[in-house]
Amino acid sequence: MQAVGKAVVLAAVLVTAACTATREPSPAGVIEPSYVFAIGANKSDVLGMLGVPQAGPRFDRYSNLTEVTYSYPFRAVQAESRLKDGTTRVEMVDTIHFFFNQKNLVERMAFRTDRYYPSFTDFPVHKVTILPRLIDRQGRVRPVADASHSTRQAEG
Repeated sequence: MQAVGKAVVLAAVLVTAACTATREPSPAGVIEPSYVFAIGANKSDVLGMLGVPQAGPRFDRYSNLTEVTYSYPFRAVQAESRLKDGTTRVEMVDTIHFFFNQKNLVERMAFRTDRYYPSFTDFPVHKVTILPRLIDRQGRVRPVADASHSTRQAEG
């Protein structure tokens, strides 16, 4: 009989321990997913997914286009350009410029622009991929691969 009482008490202790809220460690940050944009993307989609731009909107009267610029502290932008011979050139850059027409569609994209004539791009971009990035508790933006590498070093 005494063994049954001990078993009941032990079961009650285990249930209580299992049901108590344990404090989980807070996450290291928020991972922003990757996004892909092509010519013809809607302005509300770009601004909705990427948030407030670092520069812009700026209206270029010469080309009748509105420019917004996104910059990252590392090369988080993969810019793809289709060349005339059919090949694709891929550049990893830290800044991307979107140019929207009057219908709020992406008409041009570029990673280098002229200071005085921003709509004249020396190398047009046809597709942009914003790579995933980690925003830590202090608000710093880091590449996801870099964050997982440093986490593995700390564990090992």
